[in-house]
Amino acid sequence: MRAKEVQRLMPAAAGNLLIAQQRDKHRYARVRSGGYKPAFTRFEAGDYVYITECNRTNTLQVPTRENVLRVISVTPAGVATLKGRCGTERKENVANLKPCHLPDLDPIVDVRLAVPSVDLACEVCGFPDQEESMLLCDSCGTGWHMHCLRPAVTKIPKGAWICSECSEAGVKVEDVESKELPATPQARAKPFPGAAQRRPLSAQRRP
Repeated sequence: MRAKEVQRLMPAAAGNLLIAQQRDKHRYARVRSGGYKPAFTRFEAGDYVYITECNRTNTLQVPTRENVLRVISVTPAGVATLKGRCGTERKENVANLKPCHLPDLDPIVDVRLAVPSVDLACEVCGFPDQEESMLLCDSCGTGWHMHCLRPAVTKIPKGAWICSECSEAGVKVEDVESKELPATPQARAKPFPGAAQRRPLSAQRRP
């Protein structure tokens, strides 16, 4: 009734109102019909994910922090077994997980050639300090303080060293040492040049 009154008194405004109503109708038509579905992310063992720690019964609560966990296994029903830095495991539905892309993970470079970053945290205590006493596992690349190990390690081991998790998984030091190392690191793809770099190149190509 009000729309007809506005259309009679102000034809231009009424036309804009009809356009807005038509736009909103098409905008939310897909959502109302159920055609919109969120993208489903498939997780595999070894992926890093995070869970927003919040009260799930109250959707208005602001999340306090985000814990980065590692995926151990995923069942066909969509239940993932996760493991934290402290070694505890928990189960979570994959719908509550989101991928975490750690910038210091490079699967192309061999882990034995990787140099531990300054902020590499210990798998036991979770602190990145005392990097001079940090041991880097030659199998998985994780960091471990010598005094955090049980039993504690007093001297830096010679040759290859593997952590307790890799040892329990069946990895042996002989297997790591016998693995053939590449003579030179593999060349990475060059990044696409930006606009500032493309201008000189295009100027050189011109006759």
